[in-house]
Amino acid sequence: MLKTIWLKTVRDSWRAALAWGLGLGLLIYATAAGYVLLYPTAAGRKAAMHDLGPLLNTLRFVGGELVDISTAGGYTTFRILGITPVALGIWAVLAATSATRGEEQRGATDMLLATPHNRANVLIQKWLGFSLALLAITLLFWLVVAAVWPAIGEPFDPGAALLMALNVGLQAWLWGSLAFLLVQFFSSAAAAGITIALMVYSFFLNNLAGIVGGIDALAPISPFHYYAINKPLVPGWPFDPLAFAIAPLLALLFFAAALYFFSRRDLGALFPLLGQRRGSLRPAGPLDWRERLLGSVFLRGLRDLRWPTLFWALGLALYSALIVAIAPQAVDALKSLAGSSGPIASFFKNKFDAQTYIAISLFSFLPVLAAAFAITQVASWTSDEEDGRDELLLTTPQQRWSVMLQRFAAIVVAIIVILVVVGFIINLTAAIVGIGYDAGKMWAAMFTLIPLTLLVVTLGFAIAAWLKQPGTAVAILSVFVIASYLDQLLGQLFKFPALALNLSIFQQYGQPAITGLDAASVSWLSGAMLVLLAVALFGFQRRDLAKG
Repeated sequence: MLKTIWLKTVRDSWRAALAWGLGLGLLIYATAAGYVLLYPTAAGRKAAMHDLGPLLNTLRFVGGELVDISTAGGYTTFRILGITPVALGIWAVLAATSATRGEEQRGATDMLLATPHNRANVLIQKWLGFSLALLAITLLFWLVVAAVWPAIGEPFDPGAALLMALNVGLQAWLWGSLAFLLVQFFSSAAAAGITIALMVYSFFLNNLAGIVGGIDALAPISPFHYYAINKPLVPGWPFDPLAFAIAPLLALLFFAAALYFFSRRDLGALFPLLGQRRGSLRPAGPLDWRERLLGSVFLRGLRDLRWPTLFWALGLALYSALIVAIAPQAVDALKSLAGSSGPIASFFKNKFDAQTYIAISLFSFLPVLAAAFAITQVASWTSDEEDGRDELLLTTPQQRWSVMLQRFAAIVVAIIVILVVVGFIINLTAAIVGIGYDAGKMWAAMFTLIPLTLLVVTLGFAIAAWLKQPGTAVAILSVFVIASYLDQLLGQLFKFPALALNLSIFQQYGQPAITGLDAASVSWLSGAMLVLLAVALFGFQRRDLAKG
């Protein structure tokens, strides 16, 4: 698979494609199966629509426009499919920036252009390989849903499911193609951060239309506005081919612009903006702060993490602020369930207060998002080795164990900064809207996220340390996180044995936002993290480095 550029690009992505396709399909199954288990009868589903309607309408900035949730397809659309293209879009952006500016920064593109390939051909083949990998995810996603949906016992339309998967995949394709364009103007990390930030803000812009006055007119500028027009899994929902075509048209437009700029800039340089001169040199003088942050592996790690830390902190803070800001309305909607005898009312056990709302709506998802950040750091660590940067680093007087520990320490700092910023924003938002909740329990939940996130990081490091090609660790780790989440989600619904439930790291995290700091949970997560770090150090110390 190395005979052509596009085949190599597909080969580099096949593990991630397999993990994402299976993971998304199983997530749809878990959501639909849980719904059918909670509401097995049509009468119960109609009652749920009546009881949950006010609450779900309050939370529409996450799920989008409320649809008829009296069917498994409708509930799954509202519960999962609103956010699914954002999750897949993050992978698409990272894959696009790595295949383009990432390889350029590593010097691989210089060697590639020394072969009989012109610039346009190189970029077209990279984009083709990226597009085929994304298509493979989309089709595998559909096939998994088609295979498992009959087990739920609900009506299934293969054509509607295919349109659903294509709608998700095309939205991710759009953002990946935008990343191809932005890497012509920014570094790999900056382009990825900017694209993901635009995607997240575009998502919220569309979902907040109808909730926040004055922004309805802005919703059509968001690509998610056109994605949300089609909801194939909702029975009887009309299909709009024009809205469906917006995403691929924008993807083609973005790539055409990327091709134009790539053909007209120096390799390794950024396309000049605002009158910048090509190849301009800075006069010799004292080192600036970026150069000073190259004095050690730890400082270099902090420098490289500054943009990811900023964008993740801002994104999670925005999400958390929105959850807390609507707490008064959400609590009122929850109290309306007090007279209901449904499973949701039983789940809350008559604790319809801001503390329970924040714990359930926010801290059920923050651990998963923190694990996603950890996976990106493992991907960065393994790419450094496979691209040969670790070989250069280890020619200096650096011990292997020291290199890994310093990189790990930089990640620890980044995680703490992100969680402190998010916690501060939660407190600030709660003070502004005037809700009463236990801030101590919120900080306990934030504190417990530190060992949980670091456990995912060290597990990835440990897997990578014992593989000939450490990049495989990213796919394995992604599958583990998805399986761990599904274990907790399905285990509570289907009453898994305690042993099976305890295999989930999210089960071990518990609910500190409700119960407060759990010393046993923190100790277990921290102990497992230290053991995995020792395994990673031992394995990295003993094996040959991967050959790029």
